[in-house]
Amino acid sequence: MHWLKKVGIGVAGVTGVAVIGATGFLMTFNPNDYKSQIIDWVKTNKQRTLAINGEIKLTVYPQIGFKVSDVSLSEHASAVQFAKLGELQLGVQLMPLLSKKVIVDSLDVDGLQVRVTRDAKGVFNFADLLEKSTDDTSSSQKLEMKVALVSLKNSQAAWQDEMTDRAALVSKLNVTATDIDPSKGATLKADGLVSTGPISNPKAQVDGKFAVSTAVAMDSSTGLIEAKQLVASFDGAAAGQKGLKVATEGNVSLLNGNTSIKPLKLTLDQSTAGQQVKATVNAAAFALTGGAIDLQQLALDANLSQGGNSVVANAKLPTLVFKDGKLNASDIALNANLSGNGNKATIKGQLAAIGLAGQQLNIGKMALNLQGNFADKQVQTQINGPIAVGLDALHVQLPQLQTSGRIQLKGMPASSWQLAGSIDAAIKAQTVSTKLNGKLDASNLNLQAEVKQFARPTFKANLSLDALDVDRYVTKSAASVKAGAASTASADNQVLIPDLPVFHNLTGTADVKIGRLQRAPWVVNDVSVHFEAVPGLWKVAPFSAKVFQGQVKAGVSANWGTTPSFTVSPEVSGLALGELLKTLSGDDKISGKANASGQVSFSGKTLAGIKQSLNGNLKVKVADGAIKGISMIDTVQKAQSSINSLREKAKTGASATAKTEFSDLSASFQLTNGVAKNSDLSMIAPLLKASGSGQFNIPASTIDYNALGGVEYKKDAGALGGVNVPVHIGGTFTQPTFTVDYASVAKQILQNKLNVDTKAIEDKAKADLAAQQEKLKQSADAQKAKLNDQVKGEQDKLKDKLKGLLGK
Repeated sequence: MHWLKKVGIGVAGVTGVAVIGATGFLMTFNPNDYKSQIIDWVKTNKQRTLAINGEIKLTVYPQIGFKVSDVSLSEHASAVQFAKLGELQLGVQLMPLLSKKVIVDSLDVDGLQVRVTRDAKGVFNFADLLEKSTDDTSSSQKLEMKVALVSLKNSQAAWQDEMTDRAALVSKLNVTATDIDPSKGATLKADGLVSTGPISNPKAQVDGKFAVSTAVAMDSSTGLIEAKQLVASFDGAAAGQKGLKVATEGNVSLLNGNTSIKPLKLTLDQSTAGQQVKATVNAAAFALTGGAIDLQQLALDANLSQGGNSVVANAKLPTLVFKDGKLNASDIALNANLSGNGNKATIKGQLAAIGLAGQQLNIGKMALNLQGNFADKQVQTQINGPIAVGLDALHVQLPQLQTSGRIQLKGMPASSWQLAGSIDAAIKAQTVSTKLNGKLDASNLNLQAEVKQFARPTFKANLSLDALDVDRYVTKSAASVKAGAASTASADNQVLIPDLPVFHNLTGTADVKIGRLQRAPWVVNDVSVHFEAVPGLWKVAPFSAKVFQGQVKAGVSANWGTTPSFTVSPEVSGLALGELLKTLSGDDKISGKANASGQVSFSGKTLAGIKQSLNGNLKVKVADGAIKGISMIDTVQKAQSSINSLREKAKTGASATAKTEFSDLSASFQLTNGVAKNSDLSMIAPLLKASGSGQFNIPASTIDYNALGGVEYKKDAGALGGVNVPVHIGGTFTQPTFTVDYASVAKQILQNKLNVDTKAIEDKAKADLAAQQEKLKQSADAQKAKLNDQVKGEQDKLKDKLKGLLGK
């Protein structure tokens, strides 16, 4: 061991001498004397301009220290700046250098600025720096290196790529790395600002701050690199969304080009004015192997809140594998809770047999269940069937859709449906089509529909229903009750027809058939509608239905100009007029079977405007009916029985029991600015015929009409035969008045009575004269007969005498 001690002393002595020698050299060496040589070498060999404006400083034992400031480097063969350094300070332990080991105590960099570009041909602006010099004779012998601390402060890196029209900037960059061993790893922390986007707008896609921290471990024997406890975050704007906070956590392993993360956690938090989004993605394991992605035990949780509304959702799937352009996933369990404005809903479901090949996503089975309370509605529905989605064209297909459910409105019976069919939605092509059939409540439903061009929709639809009870789906709110009690003038001026974009943009056709349509108090049967629309013009032709025991056909057109205008061409036959009027106004003023035809046009957005714009013509014929409120026969009889007490005219309201029955009534009306005029009323009734003329002012709801009823000359008419009853109908539609000209009626009755009495006297005189004449005739005949008898007697006596005389 004695020799070992001597060797140790010798080595120490040599080392000491070397250190003393190196120290002496460094103390006398001034690196600033070599600035110009370094600058010239860079200019000659790299065609770049190097500027070292600050002083180069060296330190000695126990560290070899190096410090330089204010350094810049230009682009290749250009005066444009490539990189700039504010200050660099390096401290290397001296003793390990003797063993060809480099142990850096610290490397501090402040104010580094680098600008990296790639031109349209794919050439980087630092490519020349990677080329080796022809006089490079540096040794290839490996050095062992360790770094205790690297600190990068207030630095910036800019990237500009003309090939992809992309730019990026990392600024205010701070990096701290400790315990750096190229064969084992390091601990790393970094933060700064980052922005990306096209060259013309480099902050358009991403703009915010980021932070990263991890412990990097490396195994030089296997090539394994691990980033343990990796935490990365971003706070800013991305993809047009502001207020984003994104973070990821996990243990990352890199080996032979493969990546795995166990576990993986990704969080998203976004807060903007009145809106907050929170989402978390967890996976027990994430693996990227040879282009294949494998996720195990994936769970997604999301929370969205906005303006008092919120959505809380989660999804779980055991496995998800993407390989060779195909994705396969195990069953996905879905849950979501929605709430807001007093509404609540829960969605539960499952997706199974999930596969993605290229741009085609197929879900072999979908089962969703929705339950919710929406204001006064309770809804429950189930949706089942496979789904196919073309991701490139955003083409969604549900070829075997099945849905069922029920809806309960407060105070109303529950409504249910059970439908099957298909839905085909091509979002990019802007087309949606559906075929559905099944049950809506107790009614059979069949629907075929297609919509194209969402901005300016074009549609085609065909709907048939056995029955539709609208009252099941519509509630009468307190607001509507108050509105009904509002003044007529106020109601007339309310906007009934708002100016909606659909009026000006809609194009398409629809055919609707409903066996029985009910909206209390209306019941309409055999409804058939053909609807056509082009922008600004809608037509319903034909329309047909059975209502109030009659048949209604009509053609309707609507022109949606600045002021909407409408034309209606009705054709009515066999309509129970009394039922119609009672439904409309609560009182059947006129009854009978009505036929009507004509054309009516109107325009406006308010009821008042519509009333004032009514124009057109209408012909009405009513058979076997009655006019309630007045009996013309009773009026004449009353006049006859109380002539002495009559006033010249008497004005009365409508009688609840009086009526004028008729077998036939016809009239035609000419509508001008809401006023309906008539001059050809004709009514035929037992013992009575009537005519009339006048007008009905629809905007003012007033009547000004004169009717003249005449009693026919018949055997049972008596003194009433030929009497005409003048009646003026006035007042309003809801409270009409009847003014009868009794003086005229009485005068006619008296004249009739006088005519009757005169004729009776004449007839009696004639009868008496005839009787006297007959009596005189009879007396003359008797005298003549007696005289004849006497003459004959005398003649007989004379004959007897003659016989006697001759006989003698």
